[in-house]
Amino acid sequence: LVSDSVIPPPEHLHGLHERFVRYLDMQMMVLHNARERTEEDFAAIFARADPRLKIRKVWRTGHDAGAGTLIEVVLD
Repeated sequence: LVSDSVIPPPEHLHGLHERFVRYLDMQMMVLHNARERTEEDFAAIFARADPRLKIRKVWRTGHDAGAGTLIEVVLD
């Protein structure tokens, strides 16, 4: 299990929601030399670590970009 924010791909959200997500990504870069990641980004990271690691499910506590997220990963 990985507890981290999972953001939607660019231009998936509309208006202020899209700008808020991109703002959070910029804050991660400026403050922590990091970035927010999409589900596809996480899948690529797991595949680089071990090609047998697969995302089973992404659990969200809500529908907005600020929702808490838990990524369930299995060894296939």
